[in-house]
Amino acid sequence: MAIWAEKPFKEYAEQWRAIQPHRPSTAKAVAQHLRCYVYPAWEKRSLGTIKPGDVQS
Repeated sequence: MAIWAEKPFKEYAEQWRAIQPHRPSTAKAVAQHLRCYVYPAWEKRSLGTIKPGDVQS
């Protein structure tokens, strides 16, 4: 398995978020959506364990 596949989702998402050229209001909305909807389910899951069906559901 690739090294990136072992990285926790939240760690990857926070790195991704930090390099996005969002306006402040968009950055705030993205952070809120991740915190409220995504992190509760996937915060500690490694990237390699997340499959397309997980995203669709």
